[in-house]
Amino acid sequence: RRMISYSVRHFQNILISQIMRSTGPSGLPARLSDLYPSALPALRARSGLVHSLFDRLALRRMARSIRA
Repeated sequence: RRMISYSVRHFQNILISQIMRSTGPSGLPARLSDLYPSALPALRARSGLVHSLFDRLALRRMARSIRA
């Protein structure tokens, strides 16, 4: 579970970095999960045995949080 959480944070960091580069802090939403519906289709698991497994599980967790 810890490794999946690390992967979720990795993807959240990507999303935050994109927003900070484009619009700055004012563009950040109240909840990061609000960004998931538009961002998930573009996010891909990293290569490598360890990262790819946990990244895929993290992306699945993020997709489930949209439906909840």
